[in-house]
Amino acid sequence: MRSKLVSISVKNVGCIGSETLTVKLDNILCLVGANNAGKTTILRAYELAHTPSSFDYAKDRCNWAPEGEASEIQLDVHIPEGMGNVDEKWKFDDGNGLR
Repeated sequence: MRSKLVSISVKNVGCIGSETLTVKLDNILCLVGANNAGKTTILRAYELAHTPSSFDYAKDRCNWAPEGEASEIQLDVHIPEGMGNVDEKWKFDDGNGLR
């Protein structure tokens, strides 16, 4: 059994403002929406989560984000019990098993 990305949450990035947007992921994902709905922002947020040093404030920060409020990207990953190479600080039990 492998680790699985369960959801991505984004706040104050691209066209996604201070109301956090969470996209739940399944085996197949299709992003559909109007122009400026956040499709590309979700993909960019995933990229930024893997390489946070590539965050460009002028390009990636939401223009209407409140001053002093951080840009946030959260990846929720299901990690099967007994999975090696995952530090304990990244694991927690949400009541549905170890995540």
